[in-house]
Amino acid sequence: MILTQDNLKEFAVEAYINPHCLGIDEFKLDFIKVLRVNRSVEQYMDHKDEGSAVRLLLNTFIGLLNVFDTKSLVRMVCFKSKEEYLPVVMAVFEFLSVLPRSIPEVDLSKYTIDEDLFSKLKAL
Repeated sequence: MILTQDNLKEFAVEAYINPHCLGIDEFKLDFIKVLRVNRSVEQYMDHKDEGSAVRLLLNTFIGLLNVFDTKSLVRMVCFKSKEEYLPVVMAVFEFLSVLPRSIPEVDLSKYTIDEDLFSKLKAL
């Protein structure tokens, strides 16, 4: 299934793997985090010289990986990310060793990872 705005939520439901989920409200809270990845990247970009910004961004992605299937999460996040934020997103996924060579929704070969962020992640 190729992701679209119309089927994103359905795709997320199928990719949801939180064994401790207590109901639809908890899923919605986790799904909103996927939709707000751009906000997390913006916060990192605004405060990238602060060590806490790197850790906060990494924690956001780790939290999402704990409740969504890895391959599906990468596709959803890349699909929802603003084009200018993809190098940051890709750097985090590369650091976590989950960045695929390609996904159907975005031509990842057009982008390079944010090397500055990747170095900061490796230094943690």
